[in-house]
Amino acid sequence: MDVTAKKVIGAAIAMCLCAACSNQSKNGATEQSASTNTISVTSPDSATSTTSTSSTSSTTSANSTAPAKGDLASDLKIYSTNIKKNPKDAKSYVGRGLSYEKLGRFDESLADFNKALAIDADVPGAHSGKAQTLMWQGKIDEAIAEATKAIKQDDKDLSAWEIRANAYIINNKPQLALDDITSALKINDKQASVFELQSQALRKLKKGKEALEAVNKAIAVDPNFAQSYNSRAIIYSGMGKNKEAIADFDKAASLRPEIPDIYLNRALSEIALKLFKDALSDCNKAIEMSPRAGDAYYLRAKVYRELKDSQSADKDEKMAANLGYKPPKTLKI
Repeated sequence: MDVTAKKVIGAAIAMCLCAACSNQSKNGATEQSASTNTISVTSPDSATSTTSTSSTSSTTSANSTAPAKGDLASDLKIYSTNIKKNPKDAKSYVGRGLSYEKLGRFDESLADFNKALAIDADVPGAHSGKAQTLMWQGKIDEAIAEATKAIKQDDKDLSAWEIRANAYIINNKPQLALDDITSALKINDKQASVFELQSQALRKLKKGKEALEAVNKAIAVDPNFAQSYNSRAIIYSGMGKNKEAIADFDKAASLRPEIPDIYLNRALSEIALKLFKDALSDCNKAIEMSPRAGDAYYLRAKVYRELKDSQSADKDEKMAANLGYKPPKTLKI
């Protein structure tokens, strides 16, 4: 797997963390997660991206039946009924596209956004929704282009600024990301995901102190925002504060227990403190959740070596290699 692919997969995990924590109002939807193939404590390439509720609220027209907050299947049914009644209902295509995106049905999501734009090039929410879907598909440059269109259409579209900032972080353009974050904060300075993005951009610029300040702001705004605890733990780990890191990983795991990346990151801090049995338990959890994550097998092999279990270590190293995992040069265990 090449570097770009690994960055995109890492970003998917973080987007999953962020979207489900920061946007609980959006029907309680859980974004599709992807297994990560890059251990991210030392130099995380994952970034945060959300779709703001303002985009969602503008996707139903006065002539359409707006779905009440409920399950996504019901939303899809209502939007599809609207479209059947009026095939030119661009806003219902946007609404359905957003619902498909939340369900991880990205091809269908993209098709609906394209249909909406073909009907009405100025329909609200279509460009930002399409940009988010393109992010999930790993089409980062296309996502930037769509987010830029959304911003030109409505420079108060918070989600568009966030999506583009996230894309810039993945593309290793943290200063451009910070510029977008500044614009996002002018729109809403009480959005945890914006401060989380700011923290990640600052980490890219090797500004650890400022990154820590930003992530602390994210946690202050939303104490239940799992991605920020994960990010702060990564910062602490980089500072050698592994006890503090583990405490934050514990909090992140309590909020989002289904994300394997958290357990792998915590395992690295546990290894640093020679808590090898704890690290083994966390690697086992990550592999159980994501059995094709090569980094999890690689890390577990290291733990087995420390526990003097060479046979299990050899088996995991072979599995990691078969899955195409190659440890980054910056990774030191």
